[in-house]
Amino acid sequence: MQKPEIMLVLAVALVAPVAATPAPGVGDAVQITTDREMEEHGNRADSPQGASTDRDSYVERVMAVRPDGEVLEYDLPRNATKDDRASNWQFPFEVSKAHDGTVRLLNEPELVVRGDHWLKAAGISRTVCGKLIFTWNAFRVDCDPQSIIRWLARVALPGGLQAGAPFNDADARAPASLRQVSPGKLVATLEIDPAIIRRQRAQADVGVAELTQKVLTLDAALKAHEAETVTGTITVTFDLDAAGRTRQRTRVVTVQVSWPNGRVDTQVVTSTLTHTPLSSTI
Repeated sequence: MQKPEIMLVLAVALVAPVAATPAPGVGDAVQITTDREMEEHGNRADSPQGASTDRDSYVERVMAVRPDGEVLEYDLPRNATKDDRASNWQFPFEVSKAHDGTVRLLNEPELVVRGDHWLKAAGISRTVCGKLIFTWNAFRVDCDPQSIIRWLARVALPGGLQAGAPFNDADARAPASLRQVSPGKLVATLEIDPAIIRRQRAQADVGVAELTQKVLTLDAALKAHEAETVTGTITVTFDLDAAGRTRQRTRVVTVQVSWPNGRVDTQVVTSTLTHTPLSSTI
């Protein structure tokens, strides 16, 4: 006889009103933290084995509030080292964000100068802009200030999330409904799209070939992955605060790749994006 009572309590929680979201104010600041954990293993000696972790932090600050939107500054944390700043030439930067979500970079000329200084200090020519190189790590040389707009999209958290609403993921075969698993926590579980994963694996092969100065077309790389059977899931969890604002997104992607010879490789990537309010500084 306990189960109906539990279900009734849950139903009340699902329809409880959400407090109005406070409007942003000048000086409001949020720390943006991105965490990525990757673990892979397989059932054969030649299967990849390993794990890695990575964390980055940034600060978003409201510089002005206007009738049409806000002016936001993005910077590295105050404890960023001189080396951190030297390698992240894009920070700080300012954008205007309209109420409809449109974002426009405000200090592009300053970023162009900073980018030139970064290239000169690193001994890198502009001819390698957009290309993949290897120093202490493999990375694509980014010289375009407008790439910041794409970065902002990756570190943004959605608002207005509700249980039962459809949710989609760029790597999923189809949308899935958000489920409320506890107060302030929504979850969606989606099936990966094998074609997208194969394409990502082929693009990675092309990147390795580029680093080793070999010739590999994307079509050839895709053909090399045709025999793979790809399965897996994407589980996305959103944590909301008392005002209904999304404060954290945790995305767990589990991919299994199988071959006709019986080899099975598994990779699990957990990406966590967290927005933590900071004390006003203006």
